[in-house]
Amino acid sequence: MLELRTQHKYAPHSPKIIREADAIIDKDEIKQKIITAIADDYSRRILHAAIEGPVSAVELTRHYGIPVTTVYRRIEELIEAGLLASVKSGRTKEGKWFDIYRSPIKSIKMSFEKELAVNVVVNEQVAYKFWRMQEATVSS
Repeated sequence: MLELRTQHKYAPHSPKIIREADAIIDKDEIKQKIITAIADDYSRRILHAAIEGPVSAVELTRHYGIPVTTVYRRIEELIEAGLLASVKSGRTKEGKWFDIYRSPIKSIKMSFEKELAVNVVVNEQVAYKFWRMQEATVSS
C-alpha cells in the first residue's frame, strides 16, 4: 500500500506551485529493491539523470561511460523498483527501437528506528503523466 501526503511548494523564480507528495513504501520487497538500486553507483547515475529530465539508454551510455548492457540491466531494476518508467518509444533513422525514460520521484528518504522506513518524494506533475499513460495503455 502506498500512502501519499501532498505538499505544495513554490518554485523559485516562478509563480507556479509545484505539487509533491511523500509516498510511504510499506512492502519489504519494494524497500529492498530501492535500497539495492541506490546502493549501486550506475543505478544512482541513471536515476539522477532521469530525475533531471527525459533520457535514453544511449545518452546514459555516452554521458556516463556505462556499458550499454549494464545500462539496460539497471534500467530494468529501476523500473521494477518503481523508480523509473518509459515515457516514450520511437525509432532511429536506422530503424532501431529506443525508449525515453523518466523518474516520477524527486528524492528518496530512509530512516531506521524500530524498523526501516523508506519514503519517496513523488513529483506529481511527472507521476501523473505516467499513470495517465498506463491507464490509456491498459484500456486500449
